[in-house]
Amino acid sequence: MTTRAPVPPPDGPPGAERRHANRRAAVSRGLTWNTFSEVAQAIISFGGMLVLVRVIPAGEYGKVAAVTGLLAFLSTANAHAFAGQSIQLAEGEDPDWSLHWHAAVVIQLTLFVLANAIAGVYWMVPAYRPLAPMLHVGSVGLLLAAPHILLSEMLTRELDYKRSRLLQAVAALGNTSLAVALGLAGWGAYAIILGAQVAHLLPFSLYLLFIRQWRPADGWFRWPNWRAYRPALRWGTQQVGSAMLGQARGAAEATVLPGAVGFVPLGLLGRAQALHSQTAGRLASIMQNTVYPLLPRAAGDPVVFGRQATLYLRAALLVLLPAATYLGMEGWVASRLLYGQRWIGADPLIRPAVIAAFGAAIFAVASSIVQASGRLRHAFLLNALAAAVGLPLLAVAVMRRDIEAYAWTLAVADTALAGAAMLVAARHFGASWERHALLPPAIATVAAGAALWALRSTFAAAAPFPRLVVGSAGFIAIYVAVLRIAYPEALAMMLARVRGGPRVLRWLRLAGGAP
Repeated sequence: MTTRAPVPPPDGPPGAERRHANRRAAVSRGLTWNTFSEVAQAIISFGGMLVLVRVIPAGEYGKVAAVTGLLAFLSTANAHAFAGQSIQLAEGEDPDWSLHWHAAVVIQLTLFVLANAIAGVYWMVPAYRPLAPMLHVGSVGLLLAAPHILLSEMLTRELDYKRSRLLQAVAALGNTSLAVALGLAGWGAYAIILGAQVAHLLPFSLYLLFIRQWRPADGWFRWPNWRAYRPALRWGTQQVGSAMLGQARGAAEATVLPGAVGFVPLGLLGRAQALHSQTAGRLASIMQNTVYPLLPRAAGDPVVFGRQATLYLRAALLVLLPAATYLGMEGWVASRLLYGQRWIGADPLIRPAVIAAFGAAIFAVASSIVQASGRLRHAFLLNALAAAVGLPLLAVAVMRRDIEAYAWTLAVADTALAGAAMLVAARHFGASWERHALLPPAIATVAAGAALWALRSTFAAAAPFPRLVVGSAGFIAIYVAVLRIAYPEALAMMLARVRGGPRVLRWLRLAGGAP
């Protein structure tokens, strides 16, 4: 009897290789368009910021921080938490977008009413009365968020980075233009709130309703079928709980700090934090927006998920650690160039703000890995730990009435939280992940930082712009050189996944990156 050769199963190696190639292509496209979006938004916001920081006083920025902190806390319960369940669905499962729409309308309307009720309370408290009308204005964005959230989740589910990021760039241009126009007209804090909380939502909403012409299957407004929406409710409830814990500190700051330290110190701290979020923080956003949508899809295969999680962590550290280190060392020079002498009071807050922001970014990377793996209870507990650690820190500001002491306390706390999150996520990393993910960026960053410190005296008298150009170029060159000599595989992994990276790899005489 003749024995036939076994036929490879349809999900054998060829299929796995094809899926792997598709994931790499999606990461490459995502990095390209996310980088474009962040660069475009950075340029646009940079231009607007150069104007606004010169026409809007620090006290007005303090009011903006108080209002946006409260709106951010309310937004932790927005429809994004529930519609985000669509990203968790396996390949081949289609989300019920009509049901997501109906739920979003009800959720966002509830948040709008709640925000205006809080504003009503503010009217009755003299210290917070200036914030009441601003909160009324900002609450309009809660209504406009429903179509914005729906289209954002649709495009993320479809991995349509191009359209999503182009819309983000248009939104940045629109809200910055409005904020600058109103700022020049003397609108103060209202200029920023109208731009950041209202105008930036319009491009997504208009595109969904009038260009894509999407409509829910059974009408614009209908009471949701909550029974059918139960899976999204379960997912979203956990997300809301985690997000509320994560934003609890911001809401508490918005409530406590205006009375404890005043609007001006709060505005200075916000400017120091913005220096990181508008520069190094954008790199963290690129990482999160590109990689996270792919992680849950690999959660069913521990080997694949472990490889992806380790690569995610290593890429994040390779980019975020040197960026934060350089900004921590030369942040005051960047502040002088961007903000001018008017914001010199923020200089002592820049370094602790950068350390805290780096810790928060690594905490976000580690906790997102835990969440993508399906360990939702552990992700929730991490956010609970962050809230438990963060809220008592306000006592420092209340007792000391010193914003610098508060900023350094945050830096220590956020660094410790990042370490705790890494320990929880460690079970999902590959063998010897510490040696592969931690050592290369740490050693290269230390070398580049030491060289920058040693050469500081040579350009101490230089103007801010040439000092930043020369300093950053030297820092990057030394960082890349150390990686090329000591850790070529780590450098190859990073470059292989960006547009134009293979050309740089050939120039550096490196082989392709890790798979």
